[in-house]
Amino acid sequence: MGSGASADRRYPVGNANREELFNIVQDLPKEDISECRRQLLLEALEINNSQEENGIGQAHGSARGTSSSSKKASSWNREKSDENMAREFDELRALHLTLRERSAVLDNTADISYHGSIKTGARRCYASFPGKYTTGWDALIQQLAGDSVGCVFLCTPKDGLGKHEEDPEGSGECYCARIYGQREKWKSNDKRAPHGCYWYHIWLQKVTEAVAQGQKLQVVFFPNEKGLGKVRTMEELARADLWDDIGCGASQKAEIATLDLMKEREPGSGWEYDEVDVAHFLQEQFHIGTLVDAWYEDARAWRRGTLLDKPKWITKDPAETKWRVKAKDGESFESQHVRHVSDSVQKLLQSIGRSVQAVSIEEEDGLDDLVLGKTSEAKEKLFEALGHDALRKMMKDALPPGIDVGATSEQLRSRSGMPSVAIRIKMKTVEALQHLRDQVLSGDLEVKINKKLEEKLCSERVQIDKTLFCKLMERSLLSFSKLTPHQSEKCEQLRQFSFVNLLAPAGAGKTFVAVQYILDIVRNESTGRVLYVAPSKSLGYFFLQWLATVYTLEDPPEDRYRKIEELFGRVVLLHDPYNYGRVPQILGSSIGFSDDGLAKDQQFLIAVYDEAHQIFRPGLSREFSRPPAQRTLLLSDDSQSFLDHTFTEQQDMEKLERVTLDEVIRCSQRVVSGAAPFLCSAQSRKNIRCCGPSGPPLKSFLFEASDADRFKGYARHTANAILYITRTYPGLSLHRRLALLVPNEEFLVEFKKHLKEELNNNLGHRKLLLKKSEDAMCFLHAYLLPQVQAEAEAEVLILDTIRNVAGLEYLFAVSIGLDAKIETTDADRVIRAQLYQSITRAQLLAMVVNELVPGGWLEFLHLLRLKEEEFNESKALAETHAEAAEKIMMKVTGSRRRDAASSSMESDLNLIRPGDSSEGSSKVKTADSTGNPRWKPTISSAKTVEDPAPEDLQVRDSLIWDTADNAIIAKIRELRFNPFPSVVPSTAASKAAESPEIATVDPSAASSSAGLAAPTSHPQGHLLLSGRFKSDHIFTADQIMGYMRLVGDRLAVRGVPTFMVEATPGQSFAELTRMALGRAKGMVAFCTAEYGAYTRTGYDTFRELEYAHDKELLLIPIRLCEAWPPAPTDNERGAWQNKLVFTKGLVYIDDQQMKNAEGVADQIADSVAELGLF
Repeated sequence: MGSGASADRRYPVGNANREELFNIVQDLPKEDISECRRQLLLEALEINNSQEENGIGQAHGSARGTSSSSKKASSWNREKSDENMAREFDELRALHLTLRERSAVLDNTADISYHGSIKTGARRCYASFPGKYTTGWDALIQQLAGDSVGCVFLCTPKDGLGKHEEDPEGSGECYCARIYGQREKWKSNDKRAPHGCYWYHIWLQKVTEAVAQGQKLQVVFFPNEKGLGKVRTMEELARADLWDDIGCGASQKAEIATLDLMKEREPGSGWEYDEVDVAHFLQEQFHIGTLVDAWYEDARAWRRGTLLDKPKWITKDPAETKWRVKAKDGESFESQHVRHVSDSVQKLLQSIGRSVQAVSIEEEDGLDDLVLGKTSEAKEKLFEALGHDALRKMMKDALPPGIDVGATSEQLRSRSGMPSVAIRIKMKTVEALQHLRDQVLSGDLEVKINKKLEEKLCSERVQIDKTLFCKLMERSLLSFSKLTPHQSEKCEQLRQFSFVNLLAPAGAGKTFVAVQYILDIVRNESTGRVLYVAPSKSLGYFFLQWLATVYTLEDPPEDRYRKIEELFGRVVLLHDPYNYGRVPQILGSSIGFSDDGLAKDQQFLIAVYDEAHQIFRPGLSREFSRPPAQRTLLLSDDSQSFLDHTFTEQQDMEKLERVTLDEVIRCSQRVVSGAAPFLCSAQSRKNIRCCGPSGPPLKSFLFEASDADRFKGYARHTANAILYITRTYPGLSLHRRLALLVPNEEFLVEFKKHLKEELNNNLGHRKLLLKKSEDAMCFLHAYLLPQVQAEAEAEVLILDTIRNVAGLEYLFAVSIGLDAKIETTDADRVIRAQLYQSITRAQLLAMVVNELVPGGWLEFLHLLRLKEEEFNESKALAETHAEAAEKIMMKVTGSRRRDAASSSMESDLNLIRPGDSSEGSSKVKTADSTGNPRWKPTISSAKTVEDPAPEDLQVRDSLIWDTADNAIIAKIRELRFNPFPSVVPSTAASKAAESPEIATVDPSAASSSAGLAAPTSHPQGHLLLSGRFKSDHIFTADQIMGYMRLVGDRLAVRGVPTFMVEATPGQSFAELTRMALGRAKGMVAFCTAEYGAYTRTGYDTFRELEYAHDKELLLIPIRLCEAWPPAPTDNERGAWQNKLVFTKGLVYIDDQQMKNAEGVADQIADSVAELGLF
């Protein structure tokens, strides 16, 4: 036949040689055919060629696979072996889309409920089937033969599992009394079976409907036992042994007895049934040569192939039933479980292809002429290919920035058994992955894709497999080898020091930076070991998993196991109680340990102390000392410390450098904002930046309970919290993704008993197991192992004390029973730290479950209600301030005596203390500074910030907390912990901030976003509070700052205007200091050991003291150090000036333990009043 292209777009037709047709299509002008259509026509030619040569409708196979034209065909239809596909299309590197209306059952029939389906016009209805034959059950409910199914299977309480239905023929009893045999299991339960009888009620309705439509009933029996095992009458059911395994299953016996009864009552009405052998049913359903999905036990995965042979016999044990299947790569294998290939996804793609491309009738006719033979299948493949392309484009348009869509997509059946379209994606950054996580789990991405489908007039809707996505996310988080720019900068700083403390808030990636730092050293040194010290064994497991993942990231799967073994041989783990080191090793799929790895005289390449704020604490064993190492790295966070100091004095303290991470990348913005009130100080809060998405609102479940039902209340509300997660994120497995965090072991033991009962009653179908973090973490991830591991049948939830999860992270975290009344004791420090730590264990959603504790830390949550508006991080942070926690911590410090000499000279700890290089009011830049110090001002005035009166405790809007599930009737009378700004910020404070003068204003008008007011002027001047915020061997920087604020607050009460220099971002610290000194009528010097140091910054306590001395200002020293005058260690200039200024004739106020801030302030106020300064 003729060939060529013309202006009217006629396609070549006829019996031309296919090679010529390929060339013709390739050479068609662009104005005649799009490139996409050109490739699809080439593919159609390949498909048709395969059909004629092979005699079967292979979708992807082709004898012309090596021709040049074939190489230009669409990438999505290339032939691949299962092994190549596994490498090229890892299910954990793709998003899996399934039809929203699922048509396939999962691995276990208990995974999905089935309510029967009566088809109008069907000839037969299967009224009873032995469900243990999963292959037959799968085929049955797909209804491929057009038959009705009256069988019912319920698997969740929502669907009716455990529900009972009253028997209309009984005397007020449910159906259980007559459809179950006399089993102790239900007899002792008042003749009510635990799994209920509601299924029977639905089944009877379905079968009655089928009979009314004249459909012939079918009853399927065990192989070679057709007609056996039946119970003669309904009356005998109550006495029969229904579990005798003869003929049919237990529920079948009740079904068959009912059919016999109805047949007797209504003869000739259609209740007669055919008896079918399950072996015959299976033989009829599957024919040799059929394309099937078969379970491949060796790989624990589904493989598609052609059925080669049926079972020669089918026994009562379904496990003995073997089907032989030939996979696409030519390998044949036996399978116990085969399924019909679901065409639901294929039809979805074809529908998208038709809708998106809007192929005209003329074009289809042209294709009919072009493609010889069975053109209908060729056209279906065309539309299917178009659907792949269109769906990938929809996905690309819907994804957040930083996510790339791959060039291929595949139709797969996941391990769960669901047919899906898997679209390959690649995350460029951790931030992009976090944003994708929020969009997937919230359902927003599905909404976007389905909206695009709707725009294309496609009626189908898709959903994303959230469990597979979470696996992708978890693997990706551990696999990222690229640091963020901020982390890279800090890692470079770490390399400059041999003894360094990396400080960072929760979620900033301290451990990740350490992993990269360690691997750089290991790769550069062929010998030598690494010491990793952690407060818990579970954190050690987590570190080893992360280390192994990043170390073998670029290695082929077959090499990873060996390389991990080599790596583990160079690591020594030391954890609480720190008595001996252990070398990790691989034991199957788990991580084990060999003998003590702390050999005498051994020097490590590097020693890393993770969660160092928990490791270095009073009371640690005398035997523990820091093993020698070429480098030492501490990872710490002051806000997670249970103490009022982080480390203990040691002789080499001056060698410790300090590097600070400020960016939080792991947690959502709401998690960071929700934890912010529990930070240890305002200083800790001001520099934190969150790079993650907003995340969902945090949830609180506060309740009132008596001592008698306290743990029952905790269990009930915790179960409600878990139910909230399952309803908010349907289809998501909670396996190792949910942590339930409790205060101590005693609480855990009692709580666990009640929680198990609640979970069995409300979530029994989920197969939930409660494990400690250590037991749940002692494994290597499946992708690190040479063999595919079986999927977990149960969902493991972490139930552990807050101490044991330090440094770990989970998708969801529930803080349970952590609150306590504030008593101004050391216990308050522990509670604050635990609350902060528990909330920040969550990546996405944090929740609290707690009885109402009057005077406690969480009481303020009852005064919040969620405001439904777009989340704004600045507004959220402005809802609370950090000074409330800081003031409580300072009160605790003031109530206890600190013996400085004992802690520095007689300490039995050979441990570490940071040489904190941060300054306060004049102060040296920290290691993370870039030349622009970040400060904010503090002002005290004649007015005080009073706790709100009871009548002012009004409910406030919140962008952070959803408190709708609080169950509290009692009215809040007072807040001992009140993180709320006292007054809504006024415009007066904003205007005052613009003034170039310095004045004193009412702190209640302070900007709530900064937590403190901007500097303004006082007509009479002020008393300058001067102090150096640098940790010494007695006090931390935060303690010094807090003490100064307490003195300032008391002076305000006494009517003394004061000023303390701090600068917010954008303000000039130098300018503020100049203005503060210019308006000062006197100065209070808070003389810690490092006060007056000459730092070369130009604006420090050295300059402030010099100015006060030169201008002969009133100078009031507060002695907070042992040696007098202070002798700062930075250089000699500061010590010389201090000796000059603080002469013996200058009287100081002594408060070396910082115990009496109020008394000190009163003495200052009395002196000022006597002098008539203001």
